[in-house]
Amino acid sequence: MTNEEAFRARFARRMRESRHLKNLSQKDLAKIMRCDDSQVAHWERGYKMPTLWTAVRISKALGVDLRVLCGTTWPEAVALKDGDE
Repeated sequence: MTNEEAFRARFARRMRESRHLKNLSQKDLAKIMRCDDSQVAHWERGYKMPTLWTAVRISKALGVDLRVLCGTTWPEAVALKDGDE
């Protein structure tokens, strides 16, 4: 597995885990993100990677730091506080 494939798999897994912790379905997250639920499924299966801007939006929608989704801090990362950008 290449570094890129490992990163993609880690992002997908962390995104799915974070969504489950928020008790959101893929359809719920898609509605928040204003995208199709098939797009969320592609991200969570690692078929596609979101753009950086979209990854930031995903992290905010899930209430987790982007570093959590990227796999650099888990589970010690703290959820975003109000006012964090």
